[in-house]
Amino acid sequence: MSYLDRFLLGPLGAMTELPGIPARKGVKVDHERIGGTDRGLRGGLSEDVWATKRSWVFGWDLAHARQAQRLVGRWRSPYRASALRLLDPMVPNLLSPDVAVCGSMSRTPAGLGDPTSTPWAYITAGTTAFDIIGLGQPADTELVGLVDSCAHWTVPGVGVLYSEIAEWGRMPLLGRRTVFSAYVRGSGSVLASVYGETPGATYAGSSTTLTSSWQRIQAIAPAAAASVSFRVGLVSGSGGADVQTIGWQAEHLPAGNATDWSPGGGAAEVLLTEFGEGYRVLGRRALELTVGEV
Repeated sequence: MSYLDRFLLGPLGAMTELPGIPARKGVKVDHERIGGTDRGLRGGLSEDVWATKRSWVFGWDLAHARQAQRLVGRWRSPYRASALRLLDPMVPNLLSPDVAVCGSMSRTPAGLGDPTSTPWAYITAGTTAFDIIGLGQPADTELVGLVDSCAHWTVPGVGVLYSEIAEWGRMPLLGRRTVFSAYVRGSGSVLASVYGETPGATYAGSSTTLTSSWQRIQAIAPAAAASVSFRVGLVSGSGGADVQTIGWQAEHLPAGNATDWSPGGGAAEVLLTEFGEGYRVLGRRALELTVGEV
C-alpha cells in the first residue's frame, strides 16, 4: 500500500474511493487525546488519557461534479445499518490500535475472552490474562519502548483466540492479498489464521512449536479470497498451548511476507463530522470533508 493508493470510505463490502488527494494539499490528520490534565498540590502535572482518536481533514479545490455528488449523497444518506470505515493508505496495519498491541492500550485484562463485553479478543476455549513483560519486548522490533504488556492465553486443547468479533472488529479484504502476523512465545504449538466471513473461508499458516523466545508467525489470505471482510486469530495445537502474544498486524501486500510491525488503525470506524461544498467553474466543485474516528 502506498500514498498513490486512494482513501476508501464506506461500509464493509461497499467501500468507494475518495477523490485523489492534491499533491500540495495533502490530508491533515489530528490525534486528539481524550482525557484531562491535573495539577497537584505541589504543582506537578499529571494526565489522565482515556483514549486517543483521530480526525482526517480532506480538501479538494477542483473536484469533479460527479465526485461532489457522491460525497453529498454520502453526507445526506439516511442509511446507517452498517458502520462507515475509512481505509487510510498511509497506515498499513488494518487492525485497531488496541488489538495491534493485544490490549496494552485499554489495559482491561478482566474483559479478555468475554464475548458479551467489548474486549479486543474472544476465545473459544481456555482462559486469558494480561501479563506485564517490560519495555522493549520483543527485542529488535518496532515494538521496542512502545508496550510493556501482552496477552496471555492458556488453553488445554484446540481453541481459537480471535480478534474482535463485532462488526468493527472485521477488516476489509477488498480482493487484496492479506497477511496476518503476530509475535508469540510459550509452550505447546500455535498457528495464525485469517477468517473470512464466508463459511469455510479460513486461511491458516504453519503450525509453530513455541519456545521461551519470541517468534513471529503469519497466515496469508490470497487475493482470490471470496469474502469481503476478515478477522484474525491464533489456533492452538491438539495438545494445547500456553501462549504470550503481542504485536498483531494485518496488512494488504501484493507479494512477500509480513513487513515490520506498525501501530494499528488503517481501517477505522468513522463518522462524517463536517462537510462543505462550493461551486467553481462549470462541472467543478470545491469540497471540504472532516472524518472523525469513532
